[in-house]
Amino acid sequence: MNAPISTKPAMMPVHRLQVASNLHQFIESNVLPGTGVTAADFWKGFEAIVCDLAPKNIALLAERDRLQLELDGWHKANPGPIGDMKAYRAFLTKIGYLVPPPASVTATAANVDDELALLAGPQLVVPVLNARYALNAANARWGSLYDALYGTDVIPETEGIEKGKGYNPVRGAKVIAFARDTLDQAAPLANGSHKDSTGYSVVDGCLLVGMGAGASSSLNEPAQFIGYQGDAAAPTAILLKHHGLHIDIIIDRSTTIGKLDAAGVSDLVLEAALSTIMDLEDSVAVVDADDHRHRVAVLGEALRRLMQVPAARERRAVVEHVLSVEHVEHRQAHARAQRSRHEHADAAFTGQPRHPIRTENVDVRGQGSQS
Repeated sequence: MNAPISTKPAMMPVHRLQVASNLHQFIESNVLPGTGVTAADFWKGFEAIVCDLAPKNIALLAERDRLQLELDGWHKANPGPIGDMKAYRAFLTKIGYLVPPPASVTATAANVDDELALLAGPQLVVPVLNARYALNAANARWGSLYDALYGTDVIPETEGIEKGKGYNPVRGAKVIAFARDTLDQAAPLANGSHKDSTGYSVVDGCLLVGMGAGASSSLNEPAQFIGYQGDAAAPTAILLKHHGLHIDIIIDRSTTIGKLDAAGVSDLVLEAALSTIMDLEDSVAVVDADDHRHRVAVLGEALRRLMQVPAARERRAVVEHVLSVEHVEHRQAHARAQRSRHEHADAAFTGQPRHPIRTENVDVRGQGSQS
């Protein structure tokens, strides 16, 4: 008779805890290196947290079970719609389901990132176990307004303005007009409109927008100009700020769009989803050490900007991944430093390209050129 197969993982003692061996090895070999936290300090701190919170969680779960039994008993004794809401509320208060509001509450945003405390913008929620969703969310911080307008029904597909299979210049003109309206609303000029712009330049640290026939205008609020990239007389990018969010005007006359634009603008890249909740509620479905290891791996790759997932696109294998991009504040500081010098020499943002996602024409195991 064959002995039953045991699925219980091998465990090892760590202080007062019992930790699955494969999870223990994963933490020490894959998670801790590069964090500056030693294995000894991690396990000591983790043990203290577990031993402190586990009894509290057990008590909370027991309280939840007690409340559920009280509620089940009441509804079994009083089936159907609630007829006396006042009495029902008194019952909920008696069992502790409802409690009096505190006399005074003070909420502060101290030590909270501006993206959560001060800035108004979308926040995404993704399950941590899905690397594809997590990667897309991480890279949603910046997005092309031109792409968003052209590819969605924000611009209606009325006669002559359909998306079609190729580029439709009529639809493109609608997109550009919409984008210029956006600039006029978010960063208006002191005189004239971005619709009439023929070029952007930086003079003595200030943004000037050419209007044709030798005329030009500054921004109505010059402080909205954060910096530029390229040569001051002919920048390749202009970074503006509105309500704490950034607008990147991309200037490239070599592109299909830019060569037809009077100012050479080829795109507007907007700061969009400011933050992402990596939802650990999936932990309710985590049943063993391997599941825990996968969850921690996805979260760690996202935090270290090492996440990559294979994708099939245009019949070729590609890798999409989170780039190690300098934080926007670093680019702002550099741009401000360039602007404050009042130099006419080249000024550039620091670090990596502004777009946090890159697609490479490579096999998922290889290296290749950017596209």
